Amino acid sequence: MVEKILEELDMDWLDTPLANRLFTDGKREGKTEGIQEELVDGLEVALDSKFGVQGLRLIPELRSIKDINILKSVRSMIRAVNTPEELRLVYAKSLSPQ
Repeated sequence: MVEKILEELDMDWLDTPLANRLFTDGKREGKTEGIQEELVDGLEVALDSKFGVQGLRLIPELRSIKDINILKSVRSMIRAVNTPEELRLVYAKSLSPQ
């Protein structure tokens, strides 16, 4: 069915600036989401190792953070903090409505 629809479409639109922009934006967004997922997966392992269940309670909040730089800050602070709450302070402001 998809093949039939593609055959019926005018494929010339794929060479337009709009199509190129949409493709580039989609590709960039996919990369960003992949990096975000990998960072959170790594944080999950680190939090489990350092804090156990208490650390894992931060994961839902961390998954909601889309800013890669904030997630990198969290990752860099894991060794320095003594409690999950201390770590939460690193990213808590990003969760607050601005």
